[in-house]
Amino acid sequence: MSLGLSPAATKVEHVVKYRLPTESYDSILYTGLHYVGRDALLITSADAVVSIGGRMGTLHEFTIAMETRTPIGFLQGAGGISEEIQKILEMLPDLHKELVIFETDPEELVAKLTKLLDKINKPYKAVYS
Repeated sequence: MSLGLSPAATKVEHVVKYRLPTESYDSILYTGLHYVGRDALLITSADAVVSIGGRMGTLHEFTIAMETRTPIGFLQGAGGISEEIQKILEMLPDLHKELVIFETDPEELVAKLTKLLDKINKPYKAVYS
């Protein structure tokens, strides 16, 4: 099942103002939070994030992930801002680099994120069982 988190308050705003698709999702939550709030909701409610390509919103999501210590994986070779994230990590040494994964193969990216989550959550295994 795929759930979309829209920055819009309504389906009309989603389609007309934001020019976003609806057919790709089984259900859409119209948050009314615009992109800034929607990004924060999206990242803080996820165990990990996968980024493919991207523009300004992807950069915003990356900064939220770093602030909240949410693991994030970037699929390399897809273009967009994700290609520049490695340079940002070099410029800002205090970021949580161990939470950022770069990979060209999508299956390997998900596998590495899963392994990282297993490591992070190992102390809480009893809670998830």
